Amino acid sequence: MITVAFLNVGQGDSTVIQLPDKKSAFVIDCPRKAVTLSYLREHNLGQLAAVYISHSDSDHAGGIVDLVRNYGTVQTDLYFNHDTFRDSKKLLLRKLRKAVDNQGISPSPLHQGAVHQHQTVQVNVLHPTYGELFSAAISDKPNDASALLRVTYGKWRVLLTADISAKGWRNVFQRNEQLDANILKFPHHGAWEETVPEMLTQVAPELVVLSVGTRNPYKHPNLETLQYLYNHNSNSRFVCTEATPQCHALLNASRGGQVCGGTIVVEIGGANGISITPSPSAHQAIIAAFDQPQCLP
Repeated sequence: MITVAFLNVGQGDSTVIQLPDKKSAFVIDCPRKAVTLSYLREHNLGQLAAVYISHSDSDHAGGIVDLVRNYGTVQTDLYFNHDTFRDSKKLLLRKLRKAVDNQGISPSPLHQGAVHQHQTVQVNVLHPTYGELFSAAISDKPNDASALLRVTYGKWRVLLTADISAKGWRNVFQRNEQLDANILKFPHHGAWEETVPEMLTQVAPELVVLSVGTRNPYKHPNLETLQYLYNHNSNSRFVCTEATPQCHALLNASRGGQVCGGTIVVEIGGANGISITPSPSAHQAIIAAFDQPQCLP
């Protein structure tokens, strides 16, 4: 069995995948080290098999350097996305290189076609190609090259989309990549609605996770996106890590985040196949306090 935890980091992304030995894990993105480190330590995950950086935006990569410095030992590799030529992002990568050099880790770029094996869990990099990385860098549209990872364990698949843009998604689809998955981490905190119906048909997920922060200034997630999600399939669920002012008017004046799904934990490969926390009833109990929860029609 593996456990996939979509951590509640507010407006950002961090996913921890606990491997079958129950002692080790790998991390995809870390905007702030505290939340990710706390989860790893609370679950006695003493070995970090790998770290992936989907792209260099601070809400995905801002805590990666401190995570590597403070965790102890990264067993294998660190995979990064060199998606921009901006000086601020190059500074992050230089700091990261220094941190991993001190631990004897060899950082490797993420690129389409790469396959990584962690015990019985396989990670396929579906996006970007080297050409897409270059195009995104020179056009200053890094989300076009945000990494797309497919995680496979037995017959189950998880699709981690980071901040991939609609253009990036179309490129992946046109390459005829295998996109069907049980779990979908929705792109870019629910920001875009373009091609969403097609994407949901292509993936056909049982669960869609939106990692979003209450206090985000971008009005994520997009309301049309939520409507598409609700209408897509009555047998699938979607859950946000935090509620937003679109869900409850009083959140406009609140400090900090308002938990909705919180850290969403998916156990895969156990007796029940897939087990999701929070349960539907626990989720309903939370949103009952909101005046206009966006996960209802």
